[in-house]
Formats: sequence, structure tokens, C-alpha cells
Amino acid sequence: MKSWLLLLFSLGAAAQNTTTVTGTMTDPAGDLLAGSCSIQAVGPFTAASGWHVIGAPTVVTFSGGALAAPLVPTDSASPSGTQYYKVTCAVPQQTVNGRLVGPYSWGPRYWVVPTSATSMDIGTVEMTSPPTSPAWMIQWPQLAQNGAQIGQGPIWNGSSWQPGVANVPFTGPPADGQYIRWNAARSAWQPVTFADQETVGGTIDGANVAFTLANPPSPAAGLVLFRNGVVQKNGLDYTLAGNTITFVTAATPYPGDVLLAWYRY
Repeated sequence: MKSWLLLLFSLGAAAQNTTTVTGTMTDPAGDLLAGSCSIQAVGPFTAASGWHVIGAPTVVTFSGGALAAPLVPTDSASPSGTQYYKVTCAVPQQTVNGRLVGPYSWGPRYWVVPTSATSMDIGTVEMTSPPTSPAWMIQWPQLAQNGAQIGQGPIWNGSSWQPGVANVPFTGPPADGQYIRWNAARSAWQPVTFADQETVGGTIDGANVAFTLANPPSPAAGLVLFRNGVVQKNGLDYTLAGNTITFVTAATPYPGDVLLAWYRY
């Protein structure tokens, strides 16, 4: 197996850093064959163990049907992405059990090799078509928190990745007559709900000045508050904080007053 390690440029014992792929090579009649497989890393990569695998092919021979190929695992490959081996095998004409067999050839096949202390059968690593390679891949654990909150993901703001909620259309199902609007703070489309002729909560006794709405108006300036059919002015007759309306002393509601609100949220 010494020639096999020409794929690798690193220090350390091969047995400690490789996964051995094994298989029994036979013809349809079950004859144990002798031949060779050409194995090539598709895309140079570095494994977590420090081994550097280049794209040059190497040849592993087998006899008596027994193939054993120690390979650097692809599941910890760097640069990140889909790494794999391309494998083609060939069997020259030969006499087995008094019969002339071959020549045979097959492939290419594609091996995705996991990290394993025990040998892996070819059937567990082989694919008939190459795995799909992403155009790019981010290792999420490498991203700094950078103020991210639970439920947020990375959002491209035009110059860098920042935490936020994905920019996706509102999927509904929408209610009859419903609107959607862009929420810049969350970088997302969200439904707009209108509150019409909502009775403002609170005790109207000539002393209480604090009243509540069912929801915080958004935007706050969109609140239209009526007292006995007369529009009240924000900052002059009352102040708004969240869903709490606080009247100034001179505008304190008295028993018999009717407070109604229109707003969106």
C-alpha cells in the first residue's frame, strides 16, 4: 500500500488517519478476480487530520477478489463542500478455476468516505453519480453571534452578512382584504391588520388618565383616537407608548365619554 500514500502529503501514520474501503471483486459467476482500480480525489482537499489530498489518480491492485484501499475521509474536508473520490476498475483477461474470464472494466463510480475506525464496505460508500456540489457553503459554527437572536439567520444586507429574519414573501393564507407590508426591522414581509372603531380599555371616572389598546399601533403615528367624536392629538391631548394611551390632565376623560380608536398593527 505504500504507493497509495502518494496521494497524501503530510506527516503521521496512515492507519490513524484513513478509513479503509474494502470489497470482494467477482464476475457474475462469482469468480474471484485480480485487477486494479484507479482512484482519484475530485478536487484537492485537506482533512481534519492534516492530510492534504491532491487530485492525481493512484492505482490500487487486488487479487483473489480482495480489495482494500485506505483513504482519507471526505466528511471533514476543507475547503468545505462536497468532496469525493472517482473510481474506475479494470480486470485483464485471466484464468480462474480453469476458466478464461475477462477482460472487464467498470466505472466511473464515486465514493464518499466517512471517518471510521473500522473498514467500510464499498456498497456503503459508493454512488453511481457524483454528489451535487454546492456553489458555496458556509460553516455556521464559524459565524460570530454578532447580535443574533434566537430564530434569526444570516441575511445579506448588500455588503455583509448580518443576523435577521429571511426576506421571504408573506405566505398566508391571507384573510379577505388583507394587506402586507415590508418590515425593515425584521427584513421580512408581514401582514397588516386594521383595528376599526376599537373601544379603548380603561376606567373612565374623571381621575384615570391611563388607557390601553388591544395592540400596539404600527406605526404609532397611524393611531386615530376619538373622544366623543372629536379627534385627539398625540402630544397635545395624550401620549402613546406601546399600546398605552396616557391623557394629559387637562384632557382627562370623564364619565359618559366615549373613546374609540382606529389604527393598524
